[in-house]
Amino acid sequence: FEGDNSGSGFTSFEQDIVPLFSSDALTLSCTNSGCHGQGSAQGSGDGLNLDLNNGVGAEDAQTLYDKLIDNSQVLTSSAENSPILVRPSGSDGHPTVFESTTNTVYQQLLSWIQDDAPFETQ
Repeated sequence: FEGDNSGSGFTSFEQDIVPLFSSDALTLSCTNSGCHGQGSAQGSGDGLNLDLNNGVGAEDAQTLYDKLIDNSQVLTSSAENSPILVRPSGSDGHPTVFESTTNTVYQQLLSWIQDDAPFETQ
């Protein structure tokens, strides 16, 4: 992760994780797909808007983090089975965002989840 001097490479959810949702390293960006981006108040039926750019329905970082955790999108006990990783891999009819588990964004999200998905480093 960029911008961190603690050794883990992670600074904060807002700085390090949120930008991954619109990353150019994705085949189909989550926020630019029309599914979880600006103006998309419903997402895939789960109300998950990943756009923090103050568009219609935009979330703040804490609200988005809480939704991911509270809606069991992130499973720290079984990181690789987290819906935030599994669904974008093409399951349940979700568009394929991660072509493989070697995708850079997939690996960064996986690492964050394996580190107990912190909101900020302590």
